[in-house]
Amino acid sequence: MHFFKIPPSTLSKNDFIAQFKAIYEKSPWVADEAMELGITSNADTAEGLSEILKAVVDRASEARKLSLLRSHPELGGKLRATHDLTESSRGEQKSAGLDLCSPEELEQFKSLNEQYNRRFDFPFILAVTGYTRADILEVFADRLKNDYSIEFYEALRQVHKIALIRLRELAKKEES
Repeated sequence: MHFFKIPPSTLSKNDFIAQFKAIYEKSPWVADEAMELGITSNADTAEGLSEILKAVVDRASEARKLSLLRSHPELGGKLRATHDLTESSRGEQKSAGLDLCSPEELEQFKSLNEQYNRRFDFPFILAVTGYTRADILEVFADRLKNDYSIEFYEALRQVHKIALIRLRELAKKEES
């Protein structure tokens, strides 16, 4: 368990939203709606808060979920254009070495991103922590074979994994 130094259940609405608005990529509505539901001591760990935020997303409309997916950056291709990335996304992509892509790998990412966006109309999303560039390219190609419904829910599953990773990182920073 990863405990927050200042328990989320003790934060004011404004402080809670300020602290957790970036957990779901460019979607502060998730933190806002979680606060509206009521934050209890169950949210005082990264894992507990993750479940609460996940529930907010899971109960959202399909259109809102799609908007959340579309708020994520492409992997690999736009890393050098860092103005397109949030600080969290930039760090996550760098941790997988996506800032060190060879010209051939950049071309592969560009091609896969184009194919994926054409097929699903949202960017490929993967919680890249622990993956190498080669691993990511392999997963990318495999997931292009999915049908829309499977891929939509896999992308959401990955979004939730990213959120949990971000919450754990935030809790760790508070411990320091």
